[in-house]
Amino acid sequence: MPRKTRLIPPGYLECKSIIKRLETLKDLIFYYCPFAGYDEYATTPLEELIPGDFTRRMRDMKIKEYICKLIPLVRESLFFGKINVAILSTRYKRGRKVVREFDIILDLFDYLNGARTKPYDVVVNTLNQGIGYYENAEHRAFWELFNPLSWIAFILRIPLLIIQKAGLVSDEEVASKILIFYVWLVRIIILTGIAFLTAKLGISIPWHLIFK
Repeated sequence: MPRKTRLIPPGYLECKSIIKRLETLKDLIFYYCPFAGYDEYATTPLEELIPGDFTRRMRDMKIKEYICKLIPLVRESLFFGKINVAILSTRYKRGRKVVREFDIILDLFDYLNGARTKPYDVVVNTLNQGIGYYENAEHRAFWELFNPLSWIAFILRIPLLIIQKAGLVSDEEVASKILIFYVWLVRIIILTGIAFLTAKLGISIPWHLIFK
């Protein structure tokens, strides 16, 4: 099934939003698995994540509900960050070796209940990888806010941003072709601008030597 592919990297504010989402899911998983002592590692109190006065049973249902809402968004962010989420789990049933592949985000609850090799650690470590990726992207995007060349690059990328927002890119191959076409289009526009400017200034460019 084709997946939506990004044409441009996330900006500073988008990175902050994604990091917050990943951190929230990680905390909710800590609270979802209190018997493993994981709730002690949560950075945000549960009352802030899920406001309201609930019974223990209702609270557990609310945690699961919030996790389900975050799963598709987190999965998309990890996909864009090229974070591996495919895990093979091996079990022995009636003396036979059974190997099952999990997407540890989309199949989160099945994985937590069906895997034997510290499933909570695996999920949390994967989320931490995503957080690390977007923290680095956030740092880079922050400094690009003060770089004039980055603003020029942003203006040039506006058509790509429109294509991406319109959801017209569904797989990597199509995205690659669009990027190649756009790079050559920008080159042609820049060369045309240089040629026009030099002609106006009366400067002769030895094109025969440049394209020799």
